[in-house]
Amino acid sequence: MKTIGIFALDLGTTKFCLAGIRTQMGQAAAKLHYVCTEAQGMRRGMVADLHKAQNALAMLIDKTEDDLNCDVSHVVVGIAGSHIKNRMITTTISLGNTPVTTHTLLALQEAARQKNRSLSHDFLHLLPLSYQVDNRGWIENPLGFTGLSLTANFLTIEADKSYLADVVRLCNLTGLTVRRLYAEPFASANVIISSEDSTLGLVSLDIGGGTTDGMVYLSGKPSKTFTVNIGGNLMTNDLSIGLSIPFSEAEKIKRNFDFSLAPGNAQFSLGGLNEEIRLVNATKIYTILKARISELAWYINQEINPLRQQLNAGIFLTGGGSQVKGLDSILHETLNLPVHRRNPSTANFGIKLQNHQTFECKYATVLGLLALELQYQKHLDSKKHHYFFSGLVHQFVHWLKELS
Repeated sequence: MKTIGIFALDLGTTKFCLAGIRTQMGQAAAKLHYVCTEAQGMRRGMVADLHKAQNALAMLIDKTEDDLNCDVSHVVVGIAGSHIKNRMITTTISLGNTPVTTHTLLALQEAARQKNRSLSHDFLHLLPLSYQVDNRGWIENPLGFTGLSLTANFLTIEADKSYLADVVRLCNLTGLTVRRLYAEPFASANVIISSEDSTLGLVSLDIGGGTTDGMVYLSGKPSKTFTVNIGGNLMTNDLSIGLSIPFSEAEKIKRNFDFSLAPGNAQFSLGGLNEEIRLVNATKIYTILKARISELAWYINQEINPLRQQLNAGIFLTGGGSQVKGLDSILHETLNLPVHRRNPSTANFGIKLQNHQTFECKYATVLGLLALELQYQKHLDSKKHHYFFSGLVHQFVHWLKELS
């Protein structure tokens, strides 16, 4: 058995997950594996206690190596949290009356990075939205056109430099080398939406334990990313406090409660803090959860309201927190947009897999990270320029490795 060298790491608020793609000698199809452990030292999608996170990650690596009988040494890592930001930038370079080539596009991207450097943030992704040769109309692909100048509109996705350093150092402390860093909202969107969906305009929402990560697509192009500091753990905590029950019991109630049904006079049996068994009316559970979900919907609306007329495909939900039964109905009612729950799929991985193509929502991020890395490797192999990835972060990762 040998590994083709691709492992992805999701440092989530509630779980750490490693996913890898392996192929057996003589077999055409690869097999996808994933191993998860309980997260430690994380808060709202970010490392909050380096020592605890290191111990939890070390346990995950050991478990993965034992389960898969291989060494895990190189990973791509997801980056999440409210420090992630995006902006639209425009950059122009001279063509000198020569045709546009892939080298021209690389030079334009590099000029955009140099012109828009930040002291506090580093690029995760630099995504071209449209190009213009001289004063002609805006187009998607300028290759082969001749002119005096080339202009591009880019969407940037950037992350706090110090936090990136902390994540890479965390991985280095457990013996891992970080190959690349990817924005988690972009990653999960890659495995739940199709090009047809994105052309209509949509919002991808990955509801995790600590945060809800959003990615907006307009006319088939990524247009915005955002983070709301509300996730599944906050809903569970509300139930735990409001019903005076342990967190574990509250989590069971959240998983089993169905918003799509009228609460009525239904009763739920609860295990209390002193291990007593008591009954609580479903209306109380509904009221507690509805308040937090309504708050989540309000923040989402603040982010997408200026764009709602272009969101014809609506909202696509994934992530472990999206599994609350009837959540799609509540968000549809509140946001007045179509809401669909989507399981991540490996259909766009571009390789043949032995195992099934659809997975649970809670694996959207780690599978999305694999998808982005496979896309990157494919374009490297074909020697074509791929606009999803910033070489600056690639250099940054190796610089940190040398320091650690």
